[in-house]
Amino acid sequence: MPLDHTVLRSKASPRIREEAQIEVQAEARARARAQGLAEEWAQGWMEGWAEGWAQGRAQNILRVLDLHGFDITADTRDRILRCTDLDDLDRWFDHALIVTGLVDPFV
Repeated sequence: MPLDHTVLRSKASPRIREEAQIEVQAEARARARAQGLAEEWAQGWMEGWAEGWAQGRAQNILRVLDLHGFDITADTRDRILRCTDLDDLDRWFDHALIVTGLVDPFV
């Protein structure tokens, strides 16, 4: 139950005002903790989303190159799968769609 903050401004005894102040501080800490947890959750969700998007894009690049009949080296496959830069992955995906020869897939 939220504290009625008027107690802090009232002519209540110092003991009651002190207890009310402690309760207000505890409530403020609880709200800050909840806000911090919400922000941490949102940050974690966004990081997870970006990681999932990058993994999906990397898989798409490999699939397109495979459909074009290219033999991908283990090093190249690992580089694509480890990449987390969405701009690089988008560029590589676009390149994979139109590539006719596989000289450097990271152009």
